[in-house]
Amino acid sequence: MWKLILFGVTALGTYVLITEGDTMDEGEKWIIFALIALHVYKYVWPVIVNAIIYNKRNKVLQFYQSLSEKEKDVAEKLWNLTEFWIKNAPYKELSTDFDALRKKLKQEVKKENANSAIRAKAAKDLKEKNARNAELARQNKKYAENKRKQFLTKEYGAENAKKILQHKVWQGMNKAMLKESRGRPVKTQEHIHKTTVKNNFFYNSRTTRQGNEKPTFRVDLENDYVVGWKELE
Repeated sequence: MWKLILFGVTALGTYVLITEGDTMDEGEKWIIFALIALHVYKYVWPVIVNAIIYNKRNKVLQFYQSLSEKEKDVAEKLWNLTEFWIKNAPYKELSTDFDALRKKLKQEVKKENANSAIRAKAAKDLKEKNARNAELARQNKKYAENKRKQFLTKEYGAENAKKILQHKVWQGMNKAMLKESRGRPVKTQEHIHKTTVKNNFFYNSRTTRQGNEKPTFRVDLENDYVVGWKELE
């Protein structure tokens, strides 16, 4: 209500100032000028400012929409310049020096493209290096397997060498064969009698609920030859 009254008083005072200004004293004129200034400051100036901001935002938005996708990505990294930011940016933060902005963007896009090319080459080189290393490792593994097969065949014969490479355990194999087939045991036991030496080799250790290590496979030997084996619980 008071806004309407203020507007009415200001309008009436302006009319009187225009039509009868010559008959008014200075004090009355200053009062009317103050009312006019207040009205302009409160109601007219914000409209003008909003119009300027709206126009400026539209120009910046048009500039942003004219950019390529690559330029938009760079603009977002450099200035956080996105369509959302433009529509909500404060008036003073909007730059309309589009030539300078576009020049800067082109420089940054060029730099980014160069960096992308460097990164792509580095990634390609790394991939090729990994492939070479993998192939070399495969060849080395194959070579080591062939050498081991040759050694086992020479030491124990072709049939036994085949079983050893398959990690098998069989009746009558000696202790050396067992170690070649199943590796070093996690635990051993030895019982010496008058005419025999009995050994137990334990393999495949597992962790119990109590946190202890417990083997799950036992091989029994007498005088360094396998006489039996057992799966343990």
